[in-house]
Amino acid sequence: MSASPAHPPPSVVEAFELEGAGVGIAGGSTGVIRFGHAAIAAEFVPDLTPLAPDWAMVIDAGARLHHLTADIEPPIGMLHARQHRWARGERHAFDEEPVVLTPGFRTHAYSAAVVIADAIVWSGAQLGLIDVVDTREVMRPQHARAL
Repeated sequence: MSASPAHPPPSVVEAFELEGAGVGIAGGSTGVIRFGHAAIAAEFVPDLTPLAPDWAMVIDAGARLHHLTADIEPPIGMLHARQHRWARGERHAFDEEPVVLTPGFRTHAYSAAVVIADAIVWSGAQLGLIDVVDTREVMRPQHARAL
């Protein structure tokens, strides 16, 4: 029998949208907690360090994992039942679901603001990029909407 599992902090329960109070079940070396149809295990591994930022090692670890699990049949029904935007985006990316294009008819100022917001948030662009495109006050509300 496993040791009594430690209950995860409320932030973890909320982040993973776990349901119920959580019930300890056997599994792992420190136990597993079941929340409805989901289960989580918290296990402390001494001296464990992340592979990142050694990206070659991260890629190699992924390749080894995929090699070891290559013969496991994916749970297609469960994967297709997921309807959140990330799951649907993944199905679009792998041509498992058709892409339906619905134009959003917005102004050029808004589309430019979205590009600027993405560049600042995801690519480390400087805030000054806002002024490079257009300095008119009409652009400021568009930037706020994009963010």
